[in-house]
Amino acid sequence: MLRYQKFKVGSYWTTEYGSADNEKQLFYLRRYSPYHNVKPGTAYPAVMFFTGDSDTRVTPFMRAK
Repeated sequence: MLRYQKFKVGSYWTTEYGSADNEKQLFYLRRYSPYHNVKPGTAYPAVMFFTGDSDTRVTPFMRAK
């Protein structure tokens, strides 16, 4: 959630999600972002992420984080 607006059409979503370039919105994005809220030592269920190579809504590298 902290860099989504820098890739593909993510810049068009800043009115809905906010922008990490805005300090106040960054605070909320960090709290919302699943990648930034993983807690060490916590058991999480297995998850499979997938997207199409030409899907303009999700940059393919994001599913591989």
